[in-house]
Amino acid sequence: MIAIAAGGAHSLALRKDGRVVAWGCGGGVGFNDGQCRVPAAASSGVIAIAAGDFHSLALRKDGRVVAWGCGGGAFFNFGQCQVPAVARGGVIAIAAGEFQSLALTKGGRVIAWGCGGKGNDSGQCRVPAAASSGVIAVAAGDFHSLALTKDGRVVAWGCGGKGNDSGQCRVPAAASSGVIAIAAGGVASLAVKNGRVLAWGCGGGLNAGQCRMPAAANSGVTAVAAGYSQSLALRGY
Repeated sequence: MIAIAAGGAHSLALRKDGRVVAWGCGGGVGFNDGQCRVPAAASSGVIAIAAGDFHSLALRKDGRVVAWGCGGGAFFNFGQCQVPAVARGGVIAIAAGEFQSLALTKGGRVIAWGCGGKGNDSGQCRVPAAASSGVIAVAAGDFHSLALTKDGRVVAWGCGGKGNDSGQCRVPAAASSGVIAIAAGGVASLAVKNGRVLAWGCGGGLNAGQCRMPAAANSGVTAVAAGYSQSLALRGY
């Protein structure tokens, strides 16, 4: 295996032969939206994977995004599996949130889709001008999206829905330059700068301490990951 991804109720793995393997989805009614039924297009030639709450994404080596899941009815289908024409070629990176799918093109433009369900659109699919060029990485949280520009600046959007703004879209000054990695969780946004983790958000009722960084995350960090209510950092050796 060369890559793994975890969604709300399923797991994905990418084999070195370019095939996606998916499992989980057996937890009862409401948890199987088809996100474990890998389509033929993702059985070879895949170079990256991403897992949302109830959908799966794969990026093929020809730059095409493949999406599946979203089959469990209106409750879990917000359009995040309906890949737009602009994401069917020329894509170099992908990310999957609770309700949105993100793609990054060769030209540094972020494409977002999904968010079509009532009450689930906080603006996380409305890509701002600052993320329309010069972007090198993307991350997707529950109700917000992040982009990292080539000059080390974090751009955040979403958070516009009632009850969904915990401050995760209010990027601090420290994350306006020098950032090398990003991650988006349920309500938290994370960035790595000078080996240190920067965290913001967590201002609402979903604050489980995921923005309170321990001393060990103040130096030597090379990568970050964010779950619904937790934050992780990887330190170098």
